[in-house]
Amino acid sequence: MNVSKLIIYQFVATVLQRLIKNKMGKRIELPPDYVVVSKLPEEQREPFLKWIQGRTIPVIETEPKDAICAYKSDYNYWLSFIYKK
Repeated sequence: MNVSKLIIYQFVATVLQRLIKNKMGKRIELPPDYVVVSKLPEEQREPFLKWIQGRTIPVIETEPKDAICAYKSDYNYWLSFIYKK
């Protein structure tokens, strides 16, 4: 599967998940749409930080102020280049 299709599928899945409600009528709790760089595997941190320079990054109020976050879609896109088969 090429990268553009993967990104589109992830976007559609995210939108659909947000629209789904459980039996009680409450929204389903979804995993966050971001990653915290300090929580990534150690060998990925520095290369990913270099790659996201100049990109828009989210500011997440529930994370510590010094936490560097990135959109999950950017992280998945970066991974697709690192782990090409």
